[in-house]
Amino acid sequence: MVYLALDKTLVFCYYSISVKKIKKSSKRQLFVGLLILALVGACGFLYNRGQANNEIAGIGTPGQPGYINLEPATEEDKQRADTNKQRLIERQEQEKNQQPQPAGTKKEVMPAVYVGQYQNTIEVDASVASIFEDGGTCIATFTRGDLSFAKSVQAVKNVNTVDCPTMSALISEFSQKGPWSVTVKYTSGSAEGTSKPMDFEVK
Repeated sequence: MVYLALDKTLVFCYYSISVKKIKKSSKRQLFVGLLILALVGACGFLYNRGQANNEIAGIGTPGQPGYINLEPATEEDKQRADTNKQRLIERQEQEKNQQPQPAGTKKEVMPAVYVGQYQNTIEVDASVASIFEDGGTCIATFTRGDLSFAKSVQAVKNVNTVDCPTMSALISEFSQKGPWSVTVKYTSGSAEGTSKPMDFEVK
């Protein structure tokens, strides 16, 4: 478009000058001038045609409509593609291995447990992945040999998990100091499961 406008401007300017000097110019000079104008016009036409062909071929100008990057993929592009492919494969494997629950049975779950002592209190937190529901119950059972006692709390629904709010036990509730273990059981109308024992020290 810029070259077409330039072509028209050159034609107009040259025409204006030619009108003033046409009486003084020879036919040969007029012929040369017209030839130059024709060459300029041809160059503009060829340039615009090349631009159009580039857009059709998907080359164009970066950021403009119709632009496609035809350069070879970088290592980062290849790595991103491989990562997306691997995620798709893993998702398909999970879906394939996911067994439907028989009617009337509960889904088996295993809570993830976190335990620690804070001053004179033992605190236990847990979360259950792969479920998203209300109404579940979390039961933390503290054990040392034949000694045991439990704490329970109502589970709460999170973004993509069910969480067990902190279950606290005072140090005075432990009849002995030293090593103990705790397990958390989650139970609801549709799911149930117990965590692996987590060891901790009562000081």
